[in-house]
Amino acid sequence: MRQEKTPEQKKPNYTVIELLLKDETNEDIPEEILNPLIDDIDNPRSFALLVKYIKRNIQTRLPIIIRALNFDFGSSPKSFDAYNDYKHQIEQLLEERDGVVDESKREQARLLLKVIKDTTVSE
Repeated sequence: MRQEKTPEQKKPNYTVIELLLKDETNEDIPEEILNPLIDDIDNPRSFALLVKYIKRNIQTRLPIIIRALNFDFGSSPKSFDAYNDYKHQIEQLLEERDGVVDESKREQARLLLKVIKDTTVSE
């Protein structure tokens, strides 16, 4: 689990994140920079950057984001099917063709990620 952070540490560093996303090397963003962005998922700017990051390697990064939102989601047999269903739905919603951005699909993906964040997993 992540440690509690001070309010200053919780704010995403948009400048650094945008610079890292402009880099064409497609490297992962360090956890200490990425976590405040994930925590700020309700902010449209944070979510747009998060989507850009996920889409660079959706198969690898989406599970990382889901785990960061709710570490236990998908860990029990009861929640594993829900984890896979949500992951697949989010992948489909974020799939954009010909550079066309569908804001309603992105909003649906954001809401699914919020559901994951707010889900309490029980055995």
